[in-house]
Amino acid sequence: MPNIAIGDEKGSVDTFHTCTCCDPTTTTNECSETVFVGGTGVVTFGDNNTEHNELDYVDSNGNDVCVSHSVTLSEGSSTVFVDGKQVGREGDKYGAEEITSAGQTSVLAG
Repeated sequence: MPNIAIGDEKGSVDTFHTCTCCDPTTTTNECSETVFVGGTGVVTFGDNNTEHNELDYVDSNGNDVCVSHSVTLSEGSSTVFVDGKQVGREGDKYGAEEITSAGQTSVLAG
């Protein structure tokens, strides 16, 4: 079973963004205000990760131009819920971006 992800920029997220102005990683951000692991809220379905840069377009000079965005957690546990929403875990995704470190190692969820 994977570790439950916690928010407040404690977990790591691989963005898979590869352009020159992109951020290849970001962190978990939004989280539950009622359920905590180690004093930090648990990430749940619909929570956003931390804002980071992604490619918007390539200009006429061939330069990458990025914009800031954040992505909503789009998958989570099918059996564990917090505040009525699926709990996020290592390996779960914010769109195509993946939680690579939950930010804690003591609580697991199926």
